[in-house]
Amino acid sequence: MARIRTIKPEFWSSEQVMNCEPLARLLFIGLWNFADDLGHIPKSLRTIKAQVFPGDAIEPAEIERLLAQLVQNALLVEYVAEGRAYLAVTGWKKHQKIDRPSARYPVPSTEPSTDLQRALAEPSLAEGKGEEGSLVETKGSETDAGARELRLIADLQAGIARAFAAANAPGVPDTSRAAMWISQGYEASIILAVVTELLQRKPSISSLNYFDPAIREAHASRTPRRIEVGPEPPKDWDKQVQRFKRGLPWTTRIWGPEPGLGGCQVPREILERYGYITPKKPENAG
Repeated sequence: MARIRTIKPEFWSSEQVMNCEPLARLLFIGLWNFADDLGHIPKSLRTIKAQVFPGDAIEPAEIERLLAQLVQNALLVEYVAEGRAYLAVTGWKKHQKIDRPSARYPVPSTEPSTDLQRALAEPSLAEGKGEEGSLVETKGSETDAGARELRLIADLQAGIARAFAAANAPGVPDTSRAAMWISQGYEASIILAVVTELLQRKPSISSLNYFDPAIREAHASRTPRRIEVGPEPPKDWDKQVQRFKRGLPWTTRIWGPEPGLGGCQVPREILERYGYITPKKPENAG
């Protein structure tokens, strides 16, 4: 059953939200109405399409792409419970105040991460007092082990999505396996290094299961390679548009629609600089 949810004013100026294209932002808000009181919702592409975009000609593959963008920006976390894929909204308890929350869907069943389950499931988790505009619970991520693990998984999933996009892979697969790797004690920085390196050799990888042996092997090594896991760095729009002008590919999963298309996220001054739009005339110009 759909629920009434709250949108705070700082939502619109959040860096995480602004990194997503407008349709992904609308999908994110729509998910809140159909998630349970703990911010969980089944990852069923056709159902989500019917719930959020009932009157629009949007294919399930487009829903998958938009969800991947939300995961990439750490707004959603994917996980598997009882053999089914689910999505969890990060920072849910900070931004949605529910008097008597009830769980309709299971929390992660990837053993034995009870801290992660607690971070996702407890309605009494303290509200964060972090930086304005952050959609992830900053106080919890600093003081509560479960919340830190949840944030780590979100950042790892976002890093994996960026690695697939940077390798020009055909698509970003389900990244819920990241929660299982963390629950098994694997280091996020080693996982991301393994994923990045193998994708550079074989961009066609279509499932995270492929990385299991290499991740185990890397953790057995005395000097494993690491790539630090964290929030997405600021986008260098100028450099990316320069590359595009030289004929290099434009990766929509990272940069949104390319220059000249609707929904383009490139700052106006850069579009003007490279001739994609006409500069505005000064107000006092005759």
